[in-house]
Amino acid sequence: MLRANNRRPRGFTLLEVLIAISIMAMALGALYAASARATRTAALLERQTIALELARSLLARYAVAPAVPEQNGQTQDGEYTWQITSAPFPSPAARSRAGEGTPWPLYRVEVRIDWREAGRERTVSLVTIRPAGAAS
Repeated sequence: MLRANNRRPRGFTLLEVLIAISIMAMALGALYAASARATRTAALLERQTIALELARSLLARYAVAPAVPEQNGQTQDGEYTWQITSAPFPSPAARSRAGEGTPWPLYRVEVRIDWREAGRERTVSLVTIRPAGAAS
């Protein structure tokens, strides 16, 4: 006599497989977007670090304020442009002794680095105070 097999067949249905594939596709899409964003951020931070180090090295050139109030330049590859500005800085001592000259006149020296990335202008700026004098 033949017995009827009432057990359900093993395995997944087509609908379950399609749902699993859809969930996996959405998760992979989100993962891809996150990794692309992280890569763009890392590239931006690398370029900002290069600009910051360039600004630091330009400031390190001068132990005293530059004799020329404004200087411009760019890196050899033309990717970064820079500007150094120097202007008198009113020191608190000079203001307290109205009419008396300060023994060490101070200057505000700013280095500004500009570059273009992803269609946007980017800028890094460093400011310091230096005594007056010629370039070292």
